[in-house]
Amino acid sequence: MTESIKEGLENETSLTTRIAIWKGTLKAIKNNILTGNGIGTFVWFFPKYRPKTLHSTRPHFAYNEYLHMAAEMGLLAPCIMIWGLLILIKIELII
Repeated sequence: MTESIKEGLENETSLTTRIAIWKGTLKAIKNNILTGNGIGTFVWFFPKYRPKTLHSTRPHFAYNEYLHMAAEMGLLAPCIMIWGLLILIKIELII
């Protein structure tokens, strides 16, 4: 196989794995929607929600900052972060 074909296959596997991790993370968010599962605990709570397609894969992160934050701190955390960013942008536009 040529290098470009190998890289394409690896990228497909990486994307498939990330999508599976995102699906498991969404299940975790749904289960603890307001409070999350605890800051820095992704590696410990994720196996409970891990899709069967990941087998024994044990990711330390959700590979998506917003999903990771919501899974660990609840849905309010990403909303507060986005709100804060919008305020900072608005302040910069005023000044």
